[in-house]
Formats: sequence, structure tokens, C-alpha cells
Amino acid sequence: MKNAKLLQTYYDLSLHMGISFADEQGNILSTRKPTPENQYDNPEINRNTLRKMLLDSLKSDTVVWDRKFIGLEEQNGKLLLHFENKQSETADFVIIANGGMSRARSFVSDSEVEETGTFIIQGDIHQPEINCPDFYHLCNGNRLMTAHQGNLLVANPYNNGSLSYGIIFRKPEEWADN
Repeated sequence: MKNAKLLQTYYDLSLHMGISFADEQGNILSTRKPTPENQYDNPEINRNTLRKMLLDSLKSDTVVWDRKFIGLEEQNGKLLLHFENKQSETADFVIIANGGMSRARSFVSDSEVEETGTFIIQGDIHQPEINCPDFYHLCNGNRLMTAHQGNLLVANPYNNGSLSYGIIFRKPEEWADN
């Protein structure tokens, strides 16, 4: 972000939120509020806001849409991207942002996806102040985190008008066979 001269824009668009840590019963144990010294340590930004910020910073026709990526090779110091049923394109660099299980990932990284034995359920609750007011108020404007016996709950009450949450737990043994 700094090299692209977008760091200040990123900070301006992000939320500088605190973090509340709760026990398994939802009792708040401690809260870390943003201060002038730590406000830029871990700001939250909605992925759609981030995507728009990045796209708006580019010259028109920089991003090629409506293509199914099928391969990449280096050619004369440039990257040649191959697409299904479309003309190949060259690029100076490539950003692949479609997840760890993406087939495209192997073209930019030799790291392997590793099974961790955990499972994540993610969701969004629209209009949380109406649809889950107790949970929304428990967050109290902060990200909420709690852990118990290897399980984790993380919530963000301000994700583009929704309360986003993630529940992370170790997969039961009977799930071993998918």
C-alpha cells in the first residue's frame, strides 16, 4: 500500500476498532481500544471497499474482466496469462485473490494448502441492531473474540452494514471421510 501511495487512503477508508475479549459465557474480560499510537496496527476494511479503492487507483483498461484463467508463463521478462477461449494477455505482475484452494494459486506460489483439521462457519447478519440486538450490543462497537476448548468466535459488528462472524472449531473425527 505504501509503495502504491495508497496507505493513507486505506487508513482513511478503514475502521480503527477496538477488540473485546470475552469468556465462553459472553462476559467481557478485557477491551483494547484504539489509541493514537496503535490505531493503524490492525484496522478493519470491508473487502468491497478495498477492492474499489485498488481498482480506482488503476488506469482504465488495466484490469481484464470476463476471463477464465487457465495458465501463466514467464516470457521475455513479462508474464503471459492464458485464458479459456480468449486472447492471452501480458502483465508486469499478477495478483491472485481467489483463495487458497484456487488452481491459479499454484502459478504464483509453491506453498501447499495444508489440512489443519479445523472448520470455519462464516456469516453476516444484516441490520444487526434489529436482527440480533443482544449480540450487536455485546460487541459494543469492537471486534469480539472468545475462545473455549479450542473453539473460537470472532465477530465484527461493522462490516458494510452487517455483523460478520466466524466460528472456528476442530472437525469431529467422524468428518474425516468428508
